[in-house]
Amino acid sequence: MFANYCKNLRENEETSRAGLKWTDEEDEQLMKYAIEGMVLDDVALKHHRTVGSIKIRVMSNGLNMMTDKNLTLEEVSNMIHISEEELGQYKHKWDEDKKQKLKSRVMSTGLKMMTDKNLTLAEVSNLIDISEEELFQYKQQQDEKKSKRKLTPSSASYDATITQDIVSILSEIRDYLKIISEK
Repeated sequence: MFANYCKNLRENEETSRAGLKWTDEEDEQLMKYAIEGMVLDDVALKHHRTVGSIKIRVMSNGLNMMTDKNLTLEEVSNMIHISEEELGQYKHKWDEDKKQKLKSRVMSTGLKMMTDKNLTLAEVSNLIDISEEELFQYKQQQDEKKSKRKLTPSSASYDATITQDIVSILSEIRDYLKIISEK
């Protein structure tokens, strides 16, 4: 559905780059315009993208600047000319998305351990500090996804070289999740 939406937008010259990957040069120019305080409508026209995508990209790049340059939310907000409240709300969503993606990776790795290391659901649950019920539900969701798509030998197999010291990796991820959840 999103692909069709973007395809339709790309048929219009003003939004001909909608949904396409951003280049480093585009990002640099975008942030230059944002820092200069250029109106987002004008930036969108220059980049051939939607105003919404411009705003999201400016906020995403701004949040990356917070980390890379050790800036505060207020400093970035003033720099990119987006209210601190709006940027803060976006940051909250950004952080939640990152936590959820990390948690999914942890659960996915845990499920692979069940097969590779012949561990039980309870053992993996204890190891990665996620409830058995939640891990079981995740497993069911993954099984449903697998049954809906045709598996090729390369997508169905798991590269054994990735399993190097997987227990310590999961432990690090679990510690990271605890740190994030404390914030």
